[in-house]
Amino acid sequence: MRSPLRFVFSILLATLIGLVSAWYFVRSATSLDTIRVGQWRAWPNAGTEAWDPYSRANMAKAGELPLGSGEGLTFSTRHSSAGELLDARCSYQIAGQTPPARLWTLEVAGKPVAGAADAGTIAAIGSDAIVRRPDDRFSINVGPRPATGSWLDSSNLSKIQIVLRLYDTTARSAPFTANLELPLVTETGCS
Repeated sequence: MRSPLRFVFSILLATLIGLVSAWYFVRSATSLDTIRVGQWRAWPNAGTEAWDPYSRANMAKAGELPLGSGEGLTFSTRHSSAGELLDARCSYQIAGQTPPARLWTLEVAGKPVAGAADAGTIAAIGSDAIVRRPDDRFSINVGPRPATGSWLDSSNLSKIQIVLRLYDTTARSAPFTANLELPLVTETGCS
């Protein structure tokens, strides 16, 4: 009598552990193959045969399509360089440089505010449309109110993340990932 009860208990326990671990990995933004550079994170195996099933499910749940291995690499952050969660009511400066890429885009993504009308605001910018300093560094402002220079609007969003997509880049290769330099996200004020 004890043996069948142990068997049923073992099956129930294994099923519970499997379901809880799957829920955790799909719900959280962690991945088995994450690159972390400061506050930025990327999944180099996204869109390839080596892509782990948890990351695949997480991306599908978010409704995103990954860049293919020959297209580029996507980095994202929900935190400032100080480790604080990004807030759409605050203003930020994204400054520095990116790894070598033929083209890159920077986007403010997030959950739209209920009832907010899209007034044609700019929420993404490309490397071909920004002003650079002589040392090839750049500065982009993000916030709910217009700012001088390159500016991305966050006024119609409640929770934001910054998404940096590098197209045709060597940053996906293992030797380059150790020395990546990505821009800093610094809070400049809150309303």
